[in-house]
Amino acid sequence: MSYISSPCNRAIQARNGVVVPRTHVTRSSFMADRFKVGDHVSWDSEAGRVSGTIVRVHTGNFEVHGYTHHASEEAPQYEIKSSKTEHIAFHKDSALTRLRG
Repeated sequence: MSYISSPCNRAIQARNGVVVPRTHVTRSSFMADRFKVGDHVSWDSEAGRVSGTIVRVHTGNFEVHGYTHHASEEAPQYEIKSSKTEHIAFHKDSALTRLRG
């Protein structure tokens, strides 16, 4: 999500490209965009578009294979199991696209 500043008013640009005045955005608006366990999502990888299911939401820093992933309540990381390979990936919501069904 990117922030746009103008001389008159600060606004927030949503993922769908619509600019919403900051006064009309509430914390619940952001929470509605978030993903949850069980959601089917896709993301870009070196091998192309990959899809999977969210198996866990991390809201604090965590370590995997010696690497610290940074997460918080405001910027969670999602643990996703690939539908094809069952590989586990970790991504922020900005990298994910919700799939139907």
